[in-house]
Amino acid sequence: MKSAATCTEKAVYYKSCAACGLSSKGAADETTFFSGNVLDHNWGAWTSNEDGTHTRTCTVDGCSAGTQTENCIDANKDHKCDICDYIISECADDNKDHKCDYCGKKLTEHTGGKATCKDKAKCEVCGAEYGELDPKNHTNLKHFPAKAATKDAEGNIEYWYCDGCGKYFSDKDGTKEIKKADTVTAKLKDDSKSPQTGDTSNLALWIALLFVSGGAAIGTTIVSRKKKYNK
Repeated sequence: MKSAATCTEKAVYYKSCAACGLSSKGAADETTFFSGNVLDHNWGAWTSNEDGTHTRTCTVDGCSAGTQTENCIDANKDHKCDICDYIISECADDNKDHKCDYCGKKLTEHTGGKATCKDKAKCEVCGAEYGELDPKNHTNLKHFPAKAATKDAEGNIEYWYCDGCGKYFSDKDGTKEIKKADTVTAKLKDDSKSPQTGDTSNLALWIALLFVSGGAAIGTTIVSRKKKYNK
């Protein structure tokens, strides 16, 4: 054998005479031939080159062709090279949906904005509404001063009304809710009106008063006459 097999070459043998066994080694017409199989490389571990590539080297002694370099890959989308663990990219949320555009990992929560009695808070990042309404934060609390009732019209107490939630309140801070009916004060009674036609109860009262008045006049006349006759 002239040379053993390597990672890239088969073993090399000298040709020899089949009859006498004489080898061609050292002869003027030295002839050789290849035989057997090429040995496989005995690769070491992949090592990152810190530039998006990684390299591995054959550990077989004397192997001059045992170096291999490839690009990093991230098939599982975890931002790391599947082979050498080199960090290929970082999470980013360019479309502002609180998740990484590449791996889908949740990065942030809704933030900012202010809820009112009518609307939820609006996120400063994505613009979506989130959370709960704030019943104490009224959007447009209108003040209505007290108005005295008259004989012709109802009045009202002092109150506040919110356009946002449609509720009524007895205080300026909008914390003491009341009903609309609670704001109304009744008309004043009109006691100066004469008895109404057809009101039999008032008519009977007038007749009784006239009867009493007439009886009193008759009694007075009788008493006067008696005094006159007794003189």
